[in-house]
Amino acid sequence: MSPQKLVLFAGLALSACGLRGDDAWLKPERFKATPGATLRFQILAVDRFSADETSPIAAQDFSATGRLGAESIAAALLEKDRERAVFSVALIRPGHAVIASELTPIFLEKSADAIEARLREVHAGEALREAWGRQTTETPWREHLRRYVKTFVRVGEPFEAKEDWARALGAPLEIIPERDPTKLSAGDRLSVKVLREGALLPNFALNFTTADDSRDHVIFTDLAGRAEITLDVAGLWLIHGTDLRLAEKPEKNETWVSAYVSLTLEVN
Repeated sequence: MSPQKLVLFAGLALSACGLRGDDAWLKPERFKATPGATLRFQILAVDRFSADETSPIAAQDFSATGRLGAESIAAALLEKDRERAVFSVALIRPGHAVIASELTPIFLEKSADAIEARLREVHAGEALREAWGRQTTETPWREHLRRYVKTFVRVGEPFEAKEDWARALGAPLEIIPERDPTKLSAGDRLSVKVLREGALLPNFALNFTTADDSRDHVIFTDLAGRAEITLDVAGLWLIHGTDLRLAEKPEKNETWVSAYVSLTLEVN
């Protein structure tokens, strides 16, 4: 690959905690609620994952969905505010609420001197690097990025025998916890699995990041699509990663397609 490859510059530098302005996460008003409560959720696209209030993403379209126990709660979405990327959900009964949102796709265009940073951001392996190296020197880096964000809320006292938190919502890229994500304490071991189009995704890099900047671990999923970590500090944790692939059937002249996924959790 020639270093003279001409592409437009839109590179974003890595922050100390591993997030970029095109990353996103879903912040609930709180992680525990009483039955009948209406909770506010905000989508944030930030350079720093923080427990404090942060400026929301710019106005854009987004979809929101969810499930409370075994039942969909998409119809209960209220007060959808696109300007602040905020929506509210009525949580009418006890259970584990899983709430998710898909953001409007965006395009990232990278200059030659920003490409290596992007490859590092997504923890690209040799296969991805070789795929880019096989492109012609005139091939631009134009990436079509989709983003999927998710979180959990404990509503009242759910039936412990029902592991409804383990059921996927069906996003094209999704992180699924393998223990109750609403009952995590510092020192707990957490295993998650990653699904792409419903299939387990091996060798996928996940960042496990804390809101206080003290932790930013990178763990690759194993052959069974699972990654495991000890949540050794209390507070907010963000599990996130990006699936980057060459565009086989470009829709808008993109050379790459990517999907970003995140899961916000509270550790007590």
